[in-house]
Amino acid sequence: MFFGVSDCFLLRLFAYCIKGKCFLAVLFIALRPSISMDSKDAQETLERGGEDARCTCRGARRKVVAVLFIQSLLTATCAAISLWIFFGQTEKQDKGIMLFSPDKGIYLELIDKEKFTFNTLWNNSVNLQHGKNVVVSCGGPYTVYMWANVTSFDELSGTVNLTMLQGNQIVYQQTMQSTERAKVQSAAMLAEDKEITLEISKKENTDIKFLHIGLHYMLGDQCFESPEERT
Repeated sequence: MFFGVSDCFLLRLFAYCIKGKCFLAVLFIALRPSISMDSKDAQETLERGGEDARCTCRGARRKVVAVLFIQSLLTATCAAISLWIFFGQTEKQDKGIMLFSPDKGIYLELIDKEKFTFNTLWNNSVNLQHGKNVVVSCGGPYTVYMWANVTSFDELSGTVNLTMLQGNQIVYQQTMQSTERAKVQSAAMLAEDKEITLEISKKENTDIKFLHIGLHYMLGDQCFESPEERT
């Protein structure tokens, strides 16, 4: 007996290992009680085989222990690597670094309330230039997000306007009234490799507590040529 397991159980398991089914053998034999044998059958097998059977059983025991040890070692190694990757990503995300992001877009924060210039909090395939110009690598539909906390100095409603220009063409406009932590979104068609100017304007009675702008490409990893390039 070995850890309460009959010798014939180990012989059967060894036979499966010889056929290259070591990992399946453990589950198969454990779940099929019909192939297990009692101690009396094991004794008869040993008596028929004599010393050769005993040697085979000892060899089978060692191989089973080795297989189970290797399997446990591989499982522990995989678990350790998975935890290392998970906690590494979590730590970097806490610092504002997003890993393995398939999305294309940019997330901006207003840092100068007089010159209306922005800072990049996150971006992928979309870049900010000179604090207020954005260049996209893929032309097509984008969702434009606008988060803001806008207040008024008097009883009249304060207003903040966002205008996006490519050259002299207005490609997007959005207006936000004075309110606490409001957000709006809508779609815009943007051309690739052409600067998009972000223009912010407001009424004199308006105070911007904070303002964030986001652009998110709506076609994922797909990037198509514009119709102008095909002609």
